[in-house]
Amino acid sequence: MKAFYPFIVSASLVILSLAGGLSCKNRVIETVTLTGMVDFDRYKPDKSGAADVSQLLQQAIDDCVDQQCILLLSAGTYRLDKTVNIRGALTMRGAGKATTTERGVTRFITTSLTNTLINVEAGGKNVVFEDFSLENTATATPTAGSGLRIVDADGTVLNRMSFINFFNNISVESGIYWKVNQCSVFDPVNYGIWIRNTKVADIGDMSITATDFVTNYMQERSPVAAIQWQSGGGLRFQNNKINWAGGSRWQYGLRLMPDAGVQTSDFLITGNSIENCTAHGLYVGSTNSDYTINSLIMTGNQFGIINDTSVFLDLPNRDDNPDNQGLQSVEITGNQLYGQWGIRARNVSYLNIGSNHYSVSVGMVKVGRCYSVGYVPGNLKPFPNPNGHILYENETADELTATQGNLQLNFSREIPATNDGALYDIAVSSRAGSMITADATGTVDGVGDFATHVVRYVSQNGAMPTMAVVGNDFTTGNAATLNWLPSNDKVTLQIAGRGGTAQGTLRLSIAGPLKKIVQR
Repeated sequence: MKAFYPFIVSASLVILSLAGGLSCKNRVIETVTLTGMVDFDRYKPDKSGAADVSQLLQQAIDDCVDQQCILLLSAGTYRLDKTVNIRGALTMRGAGKATTTERGVTRFITTSLTNTLINVEAGGKNVVFEDFSLENTATATPTAGSGLRIVDADGTVLNRMSFINFFNNISVESGIYWKVNQCSVFDPVNYGIWIRNTKVADIGDMSITATDFVTNYMQERSPVAAIQWQSGGGLRFQNNKINWAGGSRWQYGLRLMPDAGVQTSDFLITGNSIENCTAHGLYVGSTNSDYTINSLIMTGNQFGIINDTSVFLDLPNRDDNPDNQGLQSVEITGNQLYGQWGIRARNVSYLNIGSNHYSVSVGMVKVGRCYSVGYVPGNLKPFPNPNGHILYENETADELTATQGNLQLNFSREIPATNDGALYDIAVSSRAGSMITADATGTVDGVGDFATHVVRYVSQNGAMPTMAVVGNDFTTGNAATLNWLPSNDKVTLQIAGRGGTAQGTLRLSIAGPLKKIVQR
């Protein structure tokens, strides 16, 4: 027998014998008309966390699902020893979630090391959770289970929720059009949010916005990843924060690890702050060799990852076979990168790295075996950066023999104001068959303007590169010249001024398989 009947006047009182479903009997429950909101308090749950309220909550959920109403959860600590299941539409609304400084106003807690608190299952479409906290308060480390698990349910919405100290705080196994908004995800053992769509790998259209991912809030943790994605297309990850509260850190921030056979597209990663990861801030790759991700756009993000081995963005792709392209159409522009390394990419088709702000101490960009690379640094400001801008291609041992796609690169730098003599020194190291065009323009004080244009075909001859002049060198003015100095495995381009302080702009256009460029 259910606790509520529709169309009973709300002021009436009835005596119900709750045999079977709930353990207590002869409870006095005020009835309401199930057309709007139902208060969980009417089921007389314990709010101190001393008694299990699983059956009461399941009963309230079932009653609300039948009538598609809102279940109100007042302030209190509610203990759940068993999983509750949602198989229809409803809204669960509490009085407030946890923050990084205080517990939730409405809390559902467990001490189980393996249980999941809430399952949203088939039929549970358009379920909304708002303003309460799911917490595992066990002192031991959870080994399985989740705070919330979504299976074959579409349209689930999480607003202003907290998830604390589960093995996986949120697990999405299948379902589309789900949203996480203004939530807090603290101290998982494994993943903060684990994303899959095991039924249709290319469908999802999900979003995670304005959500905090923090480790070491309650427990000393080194979780694998704040977000682990494996299938389901159309992820929007916007305006989120990934960080730590001292002690151990996240290993990965956002990790995209496609399952076998996944072919999907459209990942928009904008306006996020990802910091203090011990592996990588954003990582795309998999041990599987038969996936395709198309269209990955990263703009307006801030990465602050300070250690000797991590990079802000790592796109290793499937393997080191340049013909095995799994990641395609990547745009990286308008990001701020701070720490050791900047960006590393391997085996990416149609990679465009636009204007980003780098403040790194080891190097900015590594690119290896990528097909069709567009690179326009624009107004980069690499401070402090003793090693300058570094762009690598073919960093593997067989770089002289590996099959290579086309590389198009435009490299522009302001020539610093320097007295008479060497103004600028840049080393260009190439695999066999690169066409390099260099243009330098500027002014020498008291002398006049200058412009010079040269084209060279650079090829490898053992350890020493050789160069062939292509076309005719073009020079106007006598203020500066371009010198090509082959040595060891590189060609050094040197700009020399004449008769005064010169400044201007150097532009390199490179077509072919490039090994590296190093600004001295």
